[in-house]
Amino acid sequence: MILFFTGYFLLLGSMAPVLIGKEVPSMIAKKQAEFYFVADRENAQSVIEVTRLEPTWTSLIVEAPSAFLRTLFLPMPQHAHNILMWFSVLENFLILFIILFLIFTLKKQKLPPNLMLVSAFFVFGCTIFVLSGWVTPIIGALVRYKVPGLPFFLFPLTFFSYHKWMSGAQFKWFYSNKG
Repeated sequence: MILFFTGYFLLLGSMAPVLIGKEVPSMIAKKQAEFYFVADRENAQSVIEVTRLEPTWTSLIVEAPSAFLRTLFLPMPQHAHNILMWFSVLENFLILFIILFLIFTLKKQKLPPNLMLVSAFFVFGCTIFVLSGWVTPIIGALVRYKVPGLPFFLFPLTFFSYHKWMSGAQFKWFYSNKG
């Protein structure tokens, strides 16, 4: 399965010059430079300094883990300078709590028949996080861009976790017929 997704991304990356006439690394590095230009022009208050991407695959691969984590966990308390950013900080702590809870409640089980679909969700969510982290040095924009990827990132963790709350036992009162 990992080989499938790796092969898929390698095929897309190698076909990009033929399909769209541009190299993927140069497009991403250019987009990051454009974000820095906009941040400077608009005097954005939530700019963070991230490593400037070079238009090479090596640069993208090296920066992918930090881009993923930056998207998932920023802003943190040291970045908050207004009430809206503090709400985002609290949201990130909630997301971190949910992720840790789901990881610690993972259970061993047979691989489900829809594993490829669940894996595709996870890869899609992670891809959104990495792309957003690569090109976006503005925390306010990063907070908005991670929203579409969160359900796709959290759903597979929820799918494979198990806890008493997943059994539905607490909702039996809702389904019982008293009539």
